[in-house]
Amino acid sequence: MATAKTTAAATAAVTGEKRSTVKLDTMREIEKHMQKLWADMKIFEADAPSHSTDNSNTFLATFPYPYMNGRLHLGWSTVNSMKTARKQPIASRLLTGQVLVVGGTEGNYGTNTTELYDPLSGNWTSVTDMNSARQYHTASVLSNGKVLVIGGATVYYEVMNTTELYDPSSKKWTHVANMTASRKYHTASVLTDGTVLVVGGRSRTGLLNTAELYDPLSNNWTDADSMSSRREQHTASILSDGKVLIVGGDIDYFTAGNTAEIYDPSSRKWTNAGNMSIARTDHTASVLLDGKVLVAGGQDGSVTHNTAELYDPSSKKWTNVANMTTSRMSHTATVLSDGKVLVVGGRNKAGGLDTAELYDPLSRSWTPAARMTYSRDEATTVTLLNGNVLMIGGDYRNPLKSVELYYP
Repeated sequence: MATAKTTAAATAAVTGEKRSTVKLDTMREIEKHMQKLWADMKIFEADAPSHSTDNSNTFLATFPYPYMNGRLHLGWSTVNSMKTARKQPIASRLLTGQVLVVGGTEGNYGTNTTELYDPLSGNWTSVTDMNSARQYHTASVLSNGKVLVIGGATVYYEVMNTTELYDPSSKKWTHVANMTASRKYHTASVLTDGTVLVVGGRSRTGLLNTAELYDPLSNNWTDADSMSSRREQHTASILSDGKVLIVGGDIDYFTAGNTAEIYDPSSRKWTNAGNMSIARTDHTASVLLDGKVLVAGGQDGSVTHNTAELYDPSSKKWTNVANMTTSRMSHTATVLSDGKVLVVGGRNKAGGLDTAELYDPLSRSWTPAARMTYSRDEATTVTLLNGNVLMIGGDYRNPLKSVELYYP
């Protein structure tokens, strides 16, 4: 283990270099240079420095840059904080590459504040507030680049059926048609035809198995077939064939389910997708590059899971894979450009987590990744255009405004 100056490592990342050669006069200078070069990294491997002498008897020291699994690894760095602290923030990457963060929980209430992150400048700017304060809502980037925000709640029991649309060109919000049902803790998926499928969640009277479709062209909602199970805090994954896989979630008060269902947009029908090996809610589901879906962590009542399993759409079967190194719920999972899955944060019985780990689909194994600066659960991640991962807000005793950036 060692540490490496972020600026030096960043230079290597740009140039493609894996080592730095400098001319130093004494071994003490070599030690000082090593300390400066390896200053802030949290987890990586590094080869030992080597040295030689030239004709003037000056040491020539070569310092390898840090790497993980043979690759340069930069880990986490803190970036500028949001203007508003929020847990369960909803973030969307716009077509411009900027990141729009809307609503979330501030204290015990939803917030209507909205802000925009510019990856080029690293700055946050406030934009027009939403018309309604929201938490437990969804946001979907439409094919025209606008962002549709759906449902949620102002306070826990005040569930909403309202929707609004953000226009990045004018940076303004407009009301659009209301859903048929009020709902929070639902999912929203943009289908290949541009319509938005909203599934499940909770209303003021209980859990929902209903689904509805929003058409951006007509600004209308239509009912879709209902799922076989009521559920909230489930996951929704768009498969390579355009179908939508719904997994787990709460199927009763404080009771998670192990069932899964698939929605077919062409027939507008639901079919059974088999059962996971265990029930889980507050989990993650990630579509891998080969089309399989990795489901990781979550909880069922008082038990937080470290287990993971794969769904294969071609065989319609579930397979257990290696367990994570840490049990976690309310974490995030991001598919990186190399196909690995970065799982970060969350919480378990021990409290909030700052740990991260990587799943390798080839070996079906997990390895530790760099720790974040802050423990956080109920945060959100967005993959930037350059492949870096932006970790936003969340909760650690109180809502956070801090933001971190992961360099794969």
